[in-house]
Amino acid sequence: MNPKEVIVGWYSTGLGVTGGSALIHDFYSREVPNLIQYLTVDTGFTNGVGTIKAHVSVNLSVGDRPLAAQFQEIPLDLRLVEGERVGFDILKTIMIDKIPSDLEGMEVSMQRLLALIDGMCNYVDDVVEGRAAADNNIGWFISDTVTTRV
Repeated sequence: MNPKEVIVGWYSTGLGVTGGSALIHDFYSREVPNLIQYLTVDTGFTNGVGTIKAHVSVNLSVGDRPLAAQFQEIPLDLRLVEGERVGFDILKTIMIDKIPSDLEGMEVSMQRLLALIDGMCNYVDDVVEGRAAADNNIGWFISDTVTTRV
């Protein structure tokens, strides 16, 4: 951990607060002063939505005797940098029925690679035929990409 960073909370994946959340929160609250929040992140995109919720822990007590901790949801303003937003949006749109086998995964990868190679060949053909302007940077990139180095 960077000494300039301050821990303000912790997170878990799933639909929301679970029975074990209080135990984990209790552990962290003893280790970290001023622990204020707990995030739940629905990585399964249940109902097609990637839900992120913020919670604070409120201690319940009778008199001076603590009984339990209760999590209360608080408003969350999710701010992502562009790279995070792109990744999050991609994750939201990719829903699969089953995890592909190694062979199926390889087939999809090869199809994507073939599409990239076709795009590169079409660009080169367009430059050679005069339908597109040559770009030296792209030419060097293609050369570097297809050159075998040992």
